[in-house]
Amino acid sequence: MFRVDLNQNRLSRLSQKRFSDLNLRKHGDLQERLANEPKLQMRRN
Repeated sequence: MFRVDLNQNRLSRLSQKRFSDLNLRKHGDLQERLANEPKLQMRRN
């Protein structure tokens, strides 16, 4: 995964993390957070 810097027109690689590294206990934790943040939801074509 990469971070996009639109101002500098650059990509930087993000370090790999496990769910447990981020204190996410299960898939449902992540799914709930995504559902509560509309800006992160993907649009379908």
